Amino acid sequence: APGLCVVADESMLSRSVSNVVRNSVRYAGHTGPIVVAARTDNGHVVITISDSGPGVPDEALEKIFQPFYRLDGSRNRRTGGAGLGLAIVKSCMEACGGTVSCRNRSPSGLETILKLKTCNAP
Repeated sequence: APGLCVVADESMLSRSVSNVVRNSVRYAGHTGPIVVAARTDNGHVVITISDSGPGVPDEALEKIFQPFYRLDGSRNRRTGGAGLGLAIVKSCMEACGGTVSCRNRSPSGLETILKLKTCNAP
């Protein structure tokens, strides 16, 4: 929306969104659209990146933000990255005073939620 403004470092926010979108393209791009949306919610801007891929096992939803964590231990840098992308997202979001989380969508897919204070928030 016009006038939508967040408290964030531009490069850290850009890096966060691009890392999440890159993951969605890599792991779910073949399954359907990737939707990026933003809305205000009680003094925050909530940016969501949603896909229609396989999602993540529930027990791994918190672990995926840990450095070097990979869902599939057989992945390596050539087949699935170094396991740093979402850890970088978490670090960037926290440095901006925000948060990041993920949830599985029904019937399939993953939604990543980036939450930051609005410029007008107390």
